[in-house]
Amino acid sequence: MNFVEERQQASSAYFDGKRDDTLDVAYITRRELPLIDASLAHIVARTAAIHEAGDRLLYIGHIQHLQLGEQRKILVFYCGKV
Repeated sequence: MNFVEERQQASSAYFDGKRDDTLDVAYITRRELPLIDASLAHIVARTAAIHEAGDRLLYIGHIQHLQLGEQRKILVFYCGKV
């Protein structure tokens, strides 16, 4: 999981399925998983349980890796909009 800052909106959109082949997203690997470089935080977790929660699924995980970066303004989405 990547927590990205406002200036990383294009990278967020790229991994949300809005591919831009001209975008060069820098990434690092942790525990053999790609993570967006220079993110505010990274979390790598192993799924421990999955529970139904209404029309959603709630995943419970064990954190395998946690890294905090610099404090900057986080990119937040609400109702599908930034």
